[in-house]
Parts: sequence; structure tokens; C-alpha cells
Amino acid sequence: MIAKKCIKCASVGRPTRKKRCSLLAAYARRWTAVTEAEGDAPVELLLNRPGSNFFFSLWIWVLYYEKRILLFARCGFPTTRIGTFTGHRMGATTIEKILARTSGKSVVRPGEVAVCRPDIVIHIDLPMAIEGAWYRPRKVFDRERVAVIFDHAIPSPSIRDASAMAEGRRFAKEFGLKHLFDVGQHGISHVVAAERGLTRPGELLVCADSHTCASGGLNCAGRGAGIPDTLQAITRGVVWYLVTPTVRYEFKGELGPMVSGKDVFFHIAQTWGGHGNTSVEYGGPGLPALAMSDRRTMATMSAEIGAEFAIFDYDELT
Repeated sequence: MIAKKCIKCASVGRPTRKKRCSLLAAYARRWTAVTEAEGDAPVELLLNRPGSNFFFSLWIWVLYYEKRILLFARCGFPTTRIGTFTGHRMGATTIEKILARTSGKSVVRPGEVAVCRPDIVIHIDLPMAIEGAWYRPRKVFDRERVAVIFDHAIPSPSIRDASAMAEGRRFAKEFGLKHLFDVGQHGISHVVAAERGLTRPGELLVCADSHTCASGGLNCAGRGAGIPDTLQAITRGVVWYLVTPTVRYEFKGELGPMVSGKDVFFHIAQTWGGHGNTSVEYGGPGLPALAMSDRRTMATMSAEIGAEFAIFDYDELT
């Protein structure tokens, strides 16, 4: 049985002009900090090369996206999805606690921008195979907290993919990275990271892959950060997220015969649809009945409903 609960947000009347300007200014400051870095942020290089119009368009999209967030905050989400906003605030969610810890704050609230220091950054082979997506970093923020995992093109189907892995080996050797999972140790990055102890409860994981939320099965906050943001995390040890409202699903009882966690997820997706601009937490008294394979499946597939972060409560199995 699934009980859907709303984790209330802060009181949200019509955003004041000051609040709207401050949120947009926060984006502007963040962008400026990246582009004006002294050579240690690869995003700076992207702006001076062919295709920079794409990043300008992306910046315009971010502004538009922020206006949409403010519009949702002003009007409230439909009650069929996450309930009605109220004038009081509940305790912080697990995701908010992790973002607060890694950003050096005591608390973060929906609508804020959390500038965080990741606990682990996973770099995969795919970005190095895409023309214009990879620029050799000048430094690495912590060689023990950056891992390279070959997972998208093994064995190499083309010269470009083979060259990408050669570049990955060169990158790992140049900076003395502690974690390199080459051919033979390769696999789906989310699985390798979990099996090798890089996905840890209560931590923040950064990776460019869209299904990075798979880490949530182990109570680790992660989401697809995109290639430029991952490069920034590798070099400067900084990544930023917009703190979103959170939907919580509580489980009761046990799964029936021939029913898996994937079936539970399909029920959630069919019943409540997309969860764009929100994060998702799973827990409740029925959580012990879900095997780790079910939890990781549900966390991974949360990307398909548009969830920002997806995370399971910590328990003995975790």
C-alpha cells in the first residue's frame, strides 16, 4: 500500500519584487563565478569556442526556468500531485539536509540555490567522445573524490570511442586519480559506484549521466548534472542546485507474489504522473520489505518522471 504525503514548503504568497530579483541575481552571480574563474573552470573555455551561442541560449533558458518556478510557487501545485501549500514549514527533508551540509549552511529551503561541495564526482567516457563537450582540465579539486568509469561504449564500437577511453586513462594518470575503472572493471557507472563503495549514505554524488538518481537507493543524493556542471565539479569542487519541493511516498505492508519494485514505480507513475521541478523521497514502515535491487530500480527510474533528486530513507539494509 502506498500513502502519498506532501512535504510542505515555506509560506508562498506572491513573490515580492525583491525576492524575484534576488533569485535571478543568485543565478547571475553563480554564472559569473564560473565564467570568470581563472582558467580552472572548463565552462569558461566553452564560452570562447564555436557553439557558445548554445550556452547563451542555455542561460536564457535558466532565466525562463526560474520564472516558471516562481509562477508555480505563486499559484501552488495541483492538490492531486503534492497537496496544497500552507503557511507553516515542516522539518527539513533528507535531500535538503544533504544539500545544506554540502553547502555549508544550517538549512536550505525550496526556491533557494544551494552551492555545494560534492562528496564524490563520477566521470564517464561518453563526454570525452562528444566533439566539443570535453576540455582538458587544468586541475582536479581532490584526486580521491574524482572517479573515472568506462560504461557507455565497451568494447569500443568506433575509433572515437576508443580515443575517448585513451583520453580518460591519460586524464586519470596526469592527476593521479585514485579511482579508475578501466576495461575489465567497467560497467554501468551507477552500479560500479555502488558496488565499489563510492555511493555512500548521506553524501552528494555528481555525474553527468541522466540516471544518476540511482544513487538514491543507497540514501545518497545524486542527479544528472550535465557535462559542463560535472567539469566544474571536477576542477573546482563546486556544483549548484535549485532546491525544489519534495514529494514523499510511504510504503506499508509487503509486496504481493510476483510483484517487484518496478511494478510499484509504474503504479506511482500511472497514478500521479510527472514530478517535474520536484524531488522524491521513499520511506515508511513497509520499506524493509523492499530489497536493495527494488530500491535502486525505483530510484533509477525516478528520472523518467522528471524528479530532480530521488532518495530512500536510511535503514539497516542501507
